[in-house]
Amino acid sequence: MIQTAEKKPEPFMIQTAEKKPEQGLESFVGKIPSGKINGKFISSTKIMEYRTENFFDVSGAVAPGTGNETRQTILPQMSQGDINYTPPNYDYAASLPTPRQIGVESGNTLDSVARAVSGMAYYSDAIGFGGSSSFLTSDMGLAPLGMNYFMPTSQTCPNGARMWTYMNGIPEGNVLGSLIQNVMAEEGLPALKGLAPGMMEDVKDALNPSPLIQSVFGKPYPDCEQRTLPVGDAKGLTRQISGDIQYNNGQPVQTKWMQKKDGDGNLVFIDSQTYNCVPKTLNSDGSVNKTPPNVDPSCKTSGFSDMNTYRYQGIAKVALGLCAIALIMLVRSAKR
Repeated sequence: MIQTAEKKPEPFMIQTAEKKPEQGLESFVGKIPSGKINGKFISSTKIMEYRTENFFDVSGAVAPGTGNETRQTILPQMSQGDINYTPPNYDYAASLPTPRQIGVESGNTLDSVARAVSGMAYYSDAIGFGGSSSFLTSDMGLAPLGMNYFMPTSQTCPNGARMWTYMNGIPEGNVLGSLIQNVMAEEGLPALKGLAPGMMEDVKDALNPSPLIQSVFGKPYPDCEQRTLPVGDAKGLTRQISGDIQYNNGQPVQTKWMQKKDGDGNLVFIDSQTYNCVPKTLNSDGSVNKTPPNVDPSCKTSGFSDMNTYRYQGIAKVALGLCAIALIMLVRSAKR
């Protein structure tokens, strides 16, 4: 009996850019320019890690050098170099007072014990309510932590102004819904604006799929509106807020161009024709553009109307569908 040696499995083969890839590799990862690969190819699992200058670019929607396309993205954007902005560096730990700052001291007297109890109540309210919930903390100056401010984006509004987004860093107190909020108000308790509910609000906003769904399936161009919103912390301090600040009834506010929302709070998008046909009357900083570019003459002759056109088209489609259903029901009843 002839005994053959047991055939060992072929070890993983690491192939560098200088070696010729296996046959069939191009059909696996697509057409790859020769001499541009930097990486390795593991033949047994058909996995390739590579970096190329002209074939694939993860920084933009379209890779430069692919055919005649040279744009990094088709969306309206401004150069990041034009943004001269430093966001506020809000320190939650520094904004929360130490026990000594709220009057807690070590000792064995009745007063020191009472101060310690008030200190425990203070930190409990700071975590849960962001305000005083009992007589123990009523005169200790409790306020929700966080800061509201505007942050610029790289997108441009239809009128030419830079689009800003509003960072609502102060909890709103509605994480459990309006019903629980009303019940707590009836019991004399403050809204849930503490650190813990604030984190829950952040998670709730992060898990909201509506903006992603609208950006994927909707129109990619944002419509804008000018809004005035409060900035700074809950005590009105604005030492880290950049830009012009106005005051409305003693509250610091700023006015910026933001993406428009409809009555249900959904972001509003428009198509490229609507975006391009809106006169660019503003500069990126929101000031009046004294020499705006001319509007394309085709906007006045191509059937362009206002931004409500698409809403009317949607209503017409729904009405047409209802008429079709009614017609089908009428035909069926006639056959009977």
